[in-house]
Amino acid sequence: MRKQNMTRDWIATARTLNEALPYLQRYEGATVVIKFGGNAMGNQEAMASFARDIVLMRQVGINPVVVHGGGPMINQMLERLGVESDWVNGKRVTDEATVEVVEMVLAGRVNKRIVQAINDEGGRAVGLTGKDANLMICDQTDPALGFVGTPTELDTGVLENLFEAEIIPVIAPIGSGRNGETFNVNGDTAAGAVAGALKADRLLLLTDVAGVKGETGDVLTELTAQQIQLLATVQEDGSTILLLGPREPGFWANFSTSPEYADGLPDPMDRWSKRVIGALAQRWGGEALFPSDGPPYPPFIAWALGSGQIWSSPVTLLVHAHQGLWTSFRGAVRVPGSYALPEAENPCESCAGQSCRSACPVNALTAEGYDVAACKAFLDQPEGQDCRDQGCAVRRACPVGQGYDRLAEQSRFHMRAFHPT
Repeated sequence: MRKQNMTRDWIATARTLNEALPYLQRYEGATVVIKFGGNAMGNQEAMASFARDIVLMRQVGINPVVVHGGGPMINQMLERLGVESDWVNGKRVTDEATVEVVEMVLAGRVNKRIVQAINDEGGRAVGLTGKDANLMICDQTDPALGFVGTPTELDTGVLENLFEAEIIPVIAPIGSGRNGETFNVNGDTAAGAVAGALKADRLLLLTDVAGVKGETGDVLTELTAQQIQLLATVQEDGSTILLLGPREPGFWANFSTSPEYADGLPDPMDRWSKRVIGALAQRWGGEALFPSDGPPYPPFIAWALGSGQIWSSPVTLLVHAHQGLWTSFRGAVRVPGSYALPEAENPCESCAGQSCRSACPVNALTAEGYDVAACKAFLDQPEGQDCRDQGCAVRRACPVGQGYDRLAEQSRFHMRAFHPT
């Protein structure tokens, strides 16, 4: 009987390997960036399981890069050392005392624990921070937040050298400033920036949340290195239209290091969107749709207003439950079947002040519509510098939008495209 069971085990194993072979061949030599965070970081069994998966990826010819977080461990150490934190708009202010603790925890305890777990499972891992070999140069994200940085320049040479040596990089999200500062970087942002610089085949964000699910309970979406997110869904003729937009933080760091951004040709973001969303559509077995397709043009606004996740605001701009007035679409994918996001509430209905109504310096955006000529005339004046540099004052006034991590650099890009000066 034992011999028969062993034979069955070998047959089952052979069948599994046979089914896996096409995928192993497809991803041999691929680069995959994995953001590791959540409760798994504090669970020994989950850590070991994660490490085994990373080692297996390396063994089958994939180049894994691990970027980790460590917020709970930072909080514990700050409390233990008696370092008090200030908060601005729900975000921690990282002062000089705090950034020292952040670097100590992320580059030390957390990073080395992950490295050791991978090594214990038979891999060869090396711990790094963004400060090593000028891997990650950052600009200050917001002076009000202190030493919090956004990656702007990445040198992936050290990672490529590690790939050649079949060594797994484990990166703590700490970056260098141009004047020798140390910056704390959001883990998702760091992972996205590394993936974009490496032109990675995949960016995997490990989280405690399963993801967006359809009515069948299946996870529908996947995150790519380009940081696209599902904003809304609408059913039409037996199919579902998935409205896709930028995912922040991370979108701008990826787009601004893309070939389309650097080649100097017209419409870089539209071309980037067609490449990225086109690949997603192919992977999902759907049809890619873009606002620029036409004439006739796809009815993106009608789709959005019929989704139950996006509404018309008091100044006629579209408003999203999480993006606020920064709502924008990079494209859509039509897929067969019926999928739906959880119901959301229109944020304008609970916004007592509705500051968007009075935010425009020249009343170009009102409930009656958009006076484009007045807007552009104002942008031509010295008083329009703030809008040119920071983005539309009306969009910035939205309380929900203020919690959406859209960078000023992205707003400047869009304003220059809207009204070149």
